[in-house]
Amino acid sequence: MKTIGEHYIVEASGCDPEIIGNVERVQHILVRSAEKANVQVWAVSFHRFPPNGVSGVIVISESHLSIHTWPEHKYAALDIYTCGEHSKPEDAVNYILGEFKATSVHISEITRGIDEGDEIYYHSIITWEEELDVSQDKLKMESVLKEVKWLKDRSPDNLLEKTVELLYDNFKHYNWVGIYIVDGNELVLGPWKGSEETEHKRIPIGSGICGAAVAQGQTIIVDDVKKDSRYIACFPSTKSEIVIPIKKGDRIVGEIDIDSDMPSAFTTRDKVFLEKVADLLKESF
Repeated sequence: MKTIGEHYIVEASGCDPEIIGNVERVQHILVRSAEKANVQVWAVSFHRFPPNGVSGVIVISESHLSIHTWPEHKYAALDIYTCGEHSKPEDAVNYILGEFKATSVHISEITRGIDEGDEIYYHSIITWEEELDVSQDKLKMESVLKEVKWLKDRSPDNLLEKTVELLYDNFKHYNWVGIYIVDGNELVLGPWKGSEETEHKRIPIGSGICGAAVAQGQTIIVDDVKKDSRYIACFPSTKSEIVIPIKKGDRIVGEIDIDSDMPSAFTTRDKVFLEKVADLLKESF
């Protein structure tokens, strides 16, 4: 199955009226968001309409970014559509919402031009409404998944190392990220990123939370590591942990291990996202 592009329809509430009522500032933010999305700008047109709304469109090689604002309602409507493997519309949406200081958002993510090989195209829609910080995490997850898919196809030799960097750099509650590789009856530490290296570079399968995840063949989330007898202490600051097995066929070939300095840091959203990441990594083993 192939897709042509990604389309985001965004209702942004609680925006700063002074920002979204200023045509120059709105234009600057939208142009900057195009840079964040890694797209090529061809034309820019923004106008202020009475009493104080702003409308604008940016024509890009990959399609368009458009907006209309209602400062009196602290509301902005965004329409961002891009195509091409290199584009990152999620990053554009995240940047705009942050700059507008939106407090909550309603987003429809439309996958456009889905083709199952018969050249009859259709689309799929996912819609969600969240507080801004939750929505931004979702958009980051979509962006990181796209990056990992690109690396898998274009730079497989660096996939594990780059994935660790993407996870660590994009999510503030991922305070230590590492990938362990199954070697016989042990887990051997591969690429990692964090403030310091763990002393547990080899872990027997079945030992600790990492070993238990491989032995059980399923993701383990620990909300409070001090209350889990399986936990093998790595860092004094660690409060919670998630471990995701990497499965290749019927075998467990490795795992993603993430520590957080926050208690109960990992949710079902993290689990679903990281299991998708793990599935993309399996061909590296």
